[in-house]
Amino acid sequence: MAKIRAMAAGAPDGASSARSSRSRRGAHQEARKARMQKLDLERFHRRAASGAADSDRVREYERRLRIDIDQDDVAKRIRAAEARAVALSGIEAQLATKRRMLEREAEQEAKAHELAMAIRAAREAEAQELAEAKARQRAEFKRMQSAQIASRQSARLLDAAMRDQEAEQLRAQAARDAEQHRHREAKRRQAMAARSAEAQRLNRAALELKRRKMEAEAQEDARMVEIARLKGEIEAERVARQAREKREASRSFAPPARPHNPEALRVEKEEALRLRKHQAEKTLAHRRAEAAERAKREAAKREMLETLDFQTRFKARQLEKEQSEDALHLERMRVDAEIAEEKQEARARARAAEAERYKAALREQIVRSSKTRDRSRLEPLREKEQARLAAVARANLLEQYKADTVGRLRSRGVPEELVRDVTRVATGATD
Repeated sequence: MAKIRAMAAGAPDGASSARSSRSRRGAHQEARKARMQKLDLERFHRRAASGAADSDRVREYERRLRIDIDQDDVAKRIRAAEARAVALSGIEAQLATKRRMLEREAEQEAKAHELAMAIRAAREAEAQELAEAKARQRAEFKRMQSAQIASRQSARLLDAAMRDQEAEQLRAQAARDAEQHRHREAKRRQAMAARSAEAQRLNRAALELKRRKMEAEAQEDARMVEIARLKGEIEAERVARQAREKREASRSFAPPARPHNPEALRVEKEEALRLRKHQAEKTLAHRRAEAAERAKREAAKREMLETLDFQTRFKARQLEKEQSEDALHLERMRVDAEIAEEKQEARARARAAEAERYKAALREQIVRSSKTRDRSRLEPLREKEQARLAAVARANLLEQYKADTVGRLRSRGVPEELVRDVTRVATGATD
């Protein structure tokens, strides 16, 4: 088994390991012993086939038996010869069994040798395929490396161009936004000025209407006062005229003399006094009603004036508040627009500076790579990729070789235990 493992493993001669040396010496000794036993067995069978061994031994026994032996000794010797013949037959059976074992071992050794040769051929094919795969991989890696360098350079140039274009677009967008913002602010200022002018016009119109209404009311009051004065004058003139007419009538048409009646005179005087008093009360009540009406109109006028004054002051305060809020909003929007413009300009400057730095670094890298080719940076990547591909190829070949070997051994009728041992040895497994 050690010889089979040594031949299957394909260990090179001159190994320095003590374990491999001992296993190799043990394998050689077992092989030499097996060959010696095989040769002895073949020699014995040749002699047994020719009959020379038995005849010589029988003749020797007969010659010795005929010299100085008696009947008892002859019988004893015959029994001893029979016992030796039985022992010889047992030895022959043992030798036959051993011969069959040696034949099986020789067949297994031949199979192991064939397996070792197949393993060696497979390993050589695997090494050749690995070398070819490494060569292809190296060529592919160089091609991919050159393609990657070219693609990186083109991508960097394209990225720089795109960044320049993006910066230009951002600057144009910032200019458009600023123009739109200025246009909106101008329109808003115009709208605010129009609203303010309209509010002032409406306020002036309201004040003018209020002034005209107050003037009309004052004129109406003056007219009513004048009418009342005229009514009073007319009433006074009427009363004076009636009195004058009475006096004239009393002078021109004197009544006939009548007897002096003090009671009638008194009653007449009281009646005249009552009439005058009633007329005076009526005039006073009329004047009081006019005064109350005039006071009521004055109070309503004052209340309306106060209300209009309050509304005017409230509208003025509200207009001032709106104007201050609009001014504050305009100032805030102006500050926000300035901050946004400054931020956009700063971002545009930063992007332009970054694009310039990137262009400079790209130019420097292109010049450096064109001069020095900087292989030390790519060598670890190449070695890692080669090691990975080699490991993958080795694992694939080992699995394929294992499957082929197991199938071939099972198709030839090799026992399953020997198949497992050979598979473990071939795949590098340890007991």
